[in-house]
Amino acid sequence: QRAQVLLSLGRKEASLEDWWRALALTEDKTLGDWRQLILIQLRLGRPQRAIVELEQLLDVFEGRGRATVKALLGRAQWLKGDKLEAKERFNEAVADDPMHFEHHGARGEFRYAMAEDDKSALIDLDFAIREGPRDHPHASTWLETRALLLRRMGNDAEASRDASLLVKQEPDRLSARMLLAMLLERAGDTVEALNQYDTVIEKLDAPEREQGRPDISALVQHAGEDARARKLLRTEVHLKRAVLHTRASRYDKAIGDYNE
Repeated sequence: QRAQVLLSLGRKEASLEDWWRALALTEDKTLGDWRQLILIQLRLGRPQRAIVELEQLLDVFEGRGRATVKALLGRAQWLKGDKLEAKERFNEAVADDPMHFEHHGARGEFRYAMAEDDKSALIDLDFAIREGPRDHPHASTWLETRALLLRRMGNDAEASRDASLLVKQEPDRLSARMLLAMLLERAGDTVEALNQYDTVIEKLDAPEREQGRPDISALVQHAGEDARARKLLRTEVHLKRAVLHTRASRYDKAIGDYNE
C-alpha cells in the first residue's frame, strides 16, 4: 500500500524499493513473482544482483519457465553491458520457446539497439506485436522500437503510421510524440511537426494534478534518471522548435526557444 502511495506522489524509485521488498518477502515465489522481482531490480539499476538470482533460477525451472529465465538474463546482461552474453541468452530463450512473443520482443529490442541485423530485428518485433496482447506492458515499447527501426531502414511512411498509432493510444508517451514530430519534420510538414513539439512542452509543463505524468520511459534507464531526462527532453524540444521557427521566418518565436 505504501508503494502505491509513493507512486501516486511521483516518488517512483522509493515505490519500486517497497515493491521489491514486498516481493522479496513472499514465500514460495512463482515464476511470475520472480519475473516482477527481477524487472524491478533492473529498473532500479541493479543488473548484477539480478544476474546472480537468475543464474540460480536456471536450476529451479524447466521448459518454458527456464526459457523465461534466460530471456530475463539477457535483459540483465544487456543492462550490465555484456552484449555477447546477452545475445546468447536471447537466442537460447527463443530457441527453447519459439512461440513465446515476449522472447521475440526482447530480442527485437536488443537487435535494434545493437544495429547489427535490422531485418531480423523487424521480424522479431513484428512477431511480438502480432502475437502479444495490445495491453501487454511491453507492447508500446515494441511498437515504438519498430517505428525507430523503420525510420533507420528508410521507411519513414510506415514509421510515421506506427508513431501516430502510439501517440493516439498513449497521448502522454512523449518519446513517441517526439519521434512523430521528427518524422513529420523530415516529411516537410512543418506546421504539424511544430504542433507535436508544442504538445510535448505543454505536457512537460502542465501540473501533474491536471493530467497524467508524461511518460518518458524510453528516455530513462532507471528511476533515478527521470528528472534529468525531463530536463534534456525540454531542451531538445526548444532547440528543434527554434530551428523550425527560423525556417518559417518566425524569428521572434525562434529567439524565445533559443533563450529557453
